[in-house]
Amino acid sequence: MQLLKKIPHNVWKAFKYYSYFYIGTNYLCPVSIVVCKGESMEPTIRENDVLLTEKVSIRRQHLKNNDIIIFKHPFKSDRTVCKRVAVDGYEEYQDMEDLDENYISFVNVTVRGDNESSSHDSRDYGPIPYGLIESRAVMKLWPFKDFKVFKRGV
Repeated sequence: MQLLKKIPHNVWKAFKYYSYFYIGTNYLCPVSIVVCKGESMEPTIRENDVLLTEKVSIRRQHLKNNDIIIFKHPFKSDRTVCKRVAVDGYEEYQDMEDLDENYISFVNVTVRGDNESSSHDSRDYGPIPYGLIESRAVMKLWPFKDFKVFKRGV
């Protein structure tokens, strides 16, 4: 009987800690470290390169053409993919606050790998739903000799 009384308390405690973790990783510190696999983004990103990514521009729908994004594979949910945003016929819109900035905001995003000969991307599976996008690459951290900050929309 004592065990049954503790279950609601333990469930509430687990929920509370999960909420702290979720808010901390998504809102207070919305960055993550990603290790890239595969050769589809060569020469920009190579096998085992380490990237720093951010989630704010995804949440605010402020993607730009040529941004490098991390997203869930549309048909293999256990895989995470790194590709470049390619507008290809979609329209960019201008942010009303800053007329010099063009952003991409739509339901489906076309993505391309830099290494076209070994990349499976929107040419194979079509545009990806915006909801699959997890983050945007900000910089390459490792290997240190290849340290690079990715410029927006270039």
